[in-house]
Amino acid sequence: MSTARRAPALLVPALAFMATTLTIMQTLVIPVLPSIGKELRVPDSEAAWVVTANLMSATIFTPLVGRLADRYDKRLVVLVVTCLVVIGSAVAALVPMLGVLVAARVLQGLHYALYPVAVAIVREQVPEPRQGRAFGVLSAGLAAGGMLGLVVAGVLVPDGAGYQKIFWFGLALNLAAIPLCFVIPAQRKRSEVRVDWAGALVLAVASGLLLLGLSRSGEWGWHSTATWSCMAGSVLALYLWLLLESKVKFPLISVRVLASPAVLLLNVATVCTGFAIYLVYMTGIAFVQVPADSAGYGLGASVFDASMVYLLPGAVAGAVAALAGGALIDRFGGPAILLAAALIGLAGSGLLLLAHTEPWHLILSIAAANVAASLVFTAIPPVLNGHVDAATTGVANSLNAVTRNLGSAAATAVAASLLVPVQQGSNGFLVPLGAFEWSFVLATAATGFTLVLAAGLLVYSLLTARQAPSAPPDTADEKRPQPVRD
Repeated sequence: MSTARRAPALLVPALAFMATTLTIMQTLVIPVLPSIGKELRVPDSEAAWVVTANLMSATIFTPLVGRLADRYDKRLVVLVVTCLVVIGSAVAALVPMLGVLVAARVLQGLHYALYPVAVAIVREQVPEPRQGRAFGVLSAGLAAGGMLGLVVAGVLVPDGAGYQKIFWFGLALNLAAIPLCFVIPAQRKRSEVRVDWAGALVLAVASGLLLLGLSRSGEWGWHSTATWSCMAGSVLALYLWLLLESKVKFPLISVRVLASPAVLLLNVATVCTGFAIYLVYMTGIAFVQVPADSAGYGLGASVFDASMVYLLPGAVAGAVAALAGGALIDRFGGPAILLAAALIGLAGSGLLLLAHTEPWHLILSIAAANVAASLVFTAIPPVLNGHVDAATTGVANSLNAVTRNLGSAAATAVAASLLVPVQQGSNGFLVPLGAFEWSFVLATAATGFTLVLAAGLLVYSLLTARQAPSAPPDTADEKRPQPVRD
């Protein structure tokens, strides 16, 4: 009996550590991405695939891993994924070749799939009154990991040389996570849910063509046949995927859940938030490292300064926002917090667009983006769970994780297409200031659209709450309509 009492106490901290590890692996690479291109002697547009391939892998494998976790054993799936991430980290640290590094990052992209699995485990194992706090702890783990990843990158690679050190650190971290997998209760009963391998393949084609077209558009040109062939192929593959998912018994992602108004609003808002925060990260870290003396813009920061001075304050602010998010959601409701987060994000990206000549401009803008993203990603699980029934909670959260990864991957591809160095006289090859400013425009537009979506979700939640019929006192609980929970 003591073991039964002990497991719930250890479960949420173990899952939070895994969430922290996930985002550490995510942000470790961001400050050193320009250095990876230099060390491997490849253009920045190609080095960006170190991030893009990682996020594309997450987009494809998140629903697939979720289905495997539903069908077999969640503990076993978490353990296998963690071991694969360990292998990816070892390969990335040992082999200094871009192709091998990208392949290793694909393996590491499996890591992202563990967050929706963790959400499903909390929903199954943690009593409902404690679930809100547990979701807050998981979100705080994500935010804390983002902060720690930036610190570690700045400490391990202060001058940008020897990027392999960050992957050795990731290897040690994931090895430490393996014993924690056994804290997760074993799933004795095997589910009848089947894995939609065909849907995963078509989704991989659709996302791969989209990201290839976006990332290469700067090199190929937006008017080139190759760019638009990739875009058209992506749209066609997506259409075929929707047809396939509507016909199979166990779809990779439920089209019915996807079409729900509240779920649709939340997922589009997630795409926009993921896009905006990653675009601010990718372009912000590149902008602050531009040598101001020779270029006439930028701030001439080292990798250490970029991590500790410009990114770390925002990561700390995001972690604090995630910790406070649970209480704020309980007090004001999820849709209201989403609206407030969108306002904060719009203020930050707007500042970045209008003013980017002083260090505090970048520090404040990145901090606002982090706070907004933390509040959005903390508020979404409880809001999402309130608009779907218990049977589709795992599917809905997995779908939301996919949209988050897709938005982030699109941002890295767009950044790669925009931030193409060109010859600037005696200054050598530098990214033009206009390319950075266009990225700031896109980030501002994405956060502005998120604000519109958050306002729409708040109105929709209020309307559905008023229209929900109240059940008579003698009606059985299972016959009452599902309330909308904020």
